[in-house]
Amino acid sequence: MTKLFTTIGVLLAFSFSPAMALEDFRNWTNKDGNSIEAKFIKFKEDKIEIRRKDGFTFTLDPLTLSKVDHDYLKQLEKHKDSAGRVWNKGSYQQKLVSQKWYDSHKEDRTANFYEFKKDKIDINEDKINDGFRVRLFSKTSKREFKAKAWEIDEEGIVTLKSANSYTMYLGKYKYNFEEKSFKKIEGYGPNFFISAE
Repeated sequence: MTKLFTTIGVLLAFSFSPAMALEDFRNWTNKDGNSIEAKFIKFKEDKIEIRRKDGFTFTLDPLTLSKVDHDYLKQLEKHKDSAGRVWNKGSYQQKLVSQKWYDSHKEDRTANFYEFKKDKIDINEDKINDGFRVRLFSKTSKREFKAKAWEIDEEGIVTLKSANSYTMYLGKYKYNFEEKSFKKIEGYGPNFFISAE
């Protein structure tokens, strides 16, 4: 039986998407076994806010909830902003396209500007779209470099793509809420993108 719950827990962890928290109603169960069907709204200091289908909102102490609910909340916390809201793919995408980004510290004269656009692009000229356009400029000379491409997955992980005639280079970035930057987690490309505004 323990093996079954462990397997279910692992499957839930791998299939979790922050979008689930913003869209789905689920059963919340307290330690006494009482359940309520509600939708997660936000973290509120050391509590959480949930809303039933009839619109009635509850503020709960997570310590009163089941282990399954605790595990669910741990996954949500990875996508929590300073206001307690959980971001989904659209939140990360909006953040990325709403401003320009530097690939180095603002004081660095060698920093480049990146603009993440929403028009599709074929960066290696194989007649297949590689994602959305990234415009890239030198901070000092304002010269525009060869465009790159970007995509975003359901977890909000951004893939930056660069290409030459033979090879596609990929770098993956995750938003860091404390530093308000997209930080590289693997692959090719700058170590981070910080707001240029």
